[in-house]
Amino acid sequence: VRKIDLQGVETTPDGVSIIECPDRRMTVRTNIFTGQTEYLGIVGTDYGTVQNEEAAEVLNRLVDESGAHFETAGSLRGGRMVFITMKLPTSMRIAGVDDMDLYLCATTSHDGTSALRVEGVIRHPPLQEPWEYFVVIAIRNDRGEEVTRQVVNVGALQSTEKRTFALSVEVLPPQAEVSPSTPKAAPAAGAVSAGRKR
Repeated sequence: VRKIDLQGVETTPDGVSIIECPDRRMTVRTNIFTGQTEYLGIVGTDYGTVQNEEAAEVLNRLVDESGAHFETAGSLRGGRMVFITMKLPTSMRIAGVDDMDLYLCATTSHDGTSALRVEGVIRHPPLQEPWEYFVVIAIRNDRGEEVTRQVVNVGALQSTEKRTFALSVEVLPPQAEVSPSTPKAAPAAGAVSAGRKR
């Protein structure tokens, strides 16, 4: 996936005019089967492309941390959106009989409509006393050293209650001003883990 310059074409009785578009770019990809360049979307000049392999690497860190493994991957809308699912190593047993597998899903887009996002579900098993759940987000540098850690209290969940969580990676260009409402950029790939305690 790459960005290319964007131009408009206007046809009038006087001829054809090419109109430059200095504040927008087009995202395109090369089709691996045909070799043709394919349109994906229109983005700003500061938009940073995230290759599919880079999105998978974020989830690969979760594999290292939790023992999860890749399950499926694919693209939607002509390659504009990609998804990757991972199966977590543990499952939940429902009513002491049925095992329910747990998954994470990561999505990102190449047309500027969404950032890299990882989603998951925390579900309390039925017929058990309430437990207190929390989500831990750890950011590490390229040497594996923890740079920062954030613990988010999900709260106590009753039998069969659930909560969903999502981790989004936002990137700000160096010249952009950070306002109090702007999410902070993640400087390195991190790990997300969900836990519980009595």
